[in-house]
Formats: sequence, C-alpha cells, structure tokens
Amino acid sequence: MQLQTAENMAAFAVSKANREELAIQIVEAIDAGDLNPLDIHYQVKAMEDFIKVLTGNTRYKDYVLTEGMKHGKSFEFNGSKMEIKETGVKYDYSNCGDQEWSALEVEINRRKELQKEREKYLKSVPAEGVEIVSNETGEVIKVYPPSKSSTTSIAVTLK
Repeated sequence: MQLQTAENMAAFAVSKANREELAIQIVEAIDAGDLNPLDIHYQVKAMEDFIKVLTGNTRYKDYVLTEGMKHGKSFEFNGSKMEIKETGVKYDYSNCGDQEWSALEVEINRRKELQKEREKYLKSVPAEGVEIVSNETGEVIKVYPPSKSSTTSIAVTLK
C-alpha cells in the first residue's frame, strides 16, 4: 500500500506548467467525448476533500513541520520554495480589560444586527421599489431591492 500511495502522490509532483497542461488535456478529452465531465467533477471534488482531510490532520502537519525544520527556515524542495513561518495569527482582545474596546465591540455587534435586519427588509422590497421617508432628511426617496447574482453549478455531496 505504501508504494501505491507514493506513486499516486507523485503524479501531482509536477510543475505549474505541467498542472495547467493536464487541466487543458482533461478539458480537451471532455470536448472529444473521451471523458465524462461528471466523472471528472466527482474525482476533483473527492481530491479536494482528500486534501482538506489530510492538511487538517494534526499528525500530518507535525510530520511536515518536523521534516521541514531539518532544512532550515527557508529552502527549495522539488522546484518549490518552502518557508517555516507563523501563519493564521489571531488576537483575542476580549481578555485585555480595555473598556473602550469592549464598548466598541458591543456597538459593532449592535450595528451588524441592525444591518442584517435592514438587509432582510430590503430583500422584501418589490422590484418596482417603494417610497420611504428618510429619517435623516425627511425627504421621500425610492428604494429598490438589492441586485442578485449567482452562478449555476453542480454541488457534490461525497458519501
């Protein structure tokens, strides 16, 4: 099993140009009727899920970091540049004891909730719009629902 896994993974150890060429070849094979686009889409989604599961695995991350540290902070590996660095830095201000920050956080959350309520209202406005009186100026203005856009695609639920 180990050899088979290494061989499967080696198929992706190619240059960016090779990966782009492979994508073009797959689309051309679909054009020619040699590949079923649903089969390819399923396989791509399965690969995305595999990548998410693997890169989210703590032991895997530890192995990669341990191996990388053997090469220094920045190094070349298989035609790529690898760097050991801090990523995803987050700060938790809630425990600072700063009253001004806490008051701002409460105000921001209140405003976000007001915005969500207003957005819900605007979604309900008919396409021809409605006239409302501005609270700030007292003038009558016409408001319309938000514009909506979407992309049609096939969602894949892996089992």
